[in-house]
Amino acid sequence: MPVPDLASKLIPEPRRLTLDEGHFALGGKPVSVTVPSGPEHEACREVLRATLRIAGATAPGGAREAQGNSFTLGEGAPLPALPAEGVAEQG
Repeated sequence: MPVPDLASKLIPEPRRLTLDEGHFALGGKPVSVTVPSGPEHEACREVLRATLRIAGATAPGGAREAQGNSFTLGEGAPLPALPAEGVAEQG
């Protein structure tokens, strides 16, 4: 997909988008993984296994079972707690 087409689909619109060849090597770092169970999700599990293998990462203890049809790769960034008061129904 050309860069202008890709950028137009992102929200918020990026100020700059650079596509390039390459990879993100994890060099044997442990990564937590959750994957959906069942035969209908075998392709998802295989893609995640291949991704970890190519990146050089490991999933200590294997993948945990995810709820529903979602998967996660890594823990994500820590976020502050959402405000409990003073929030309008629509922001």
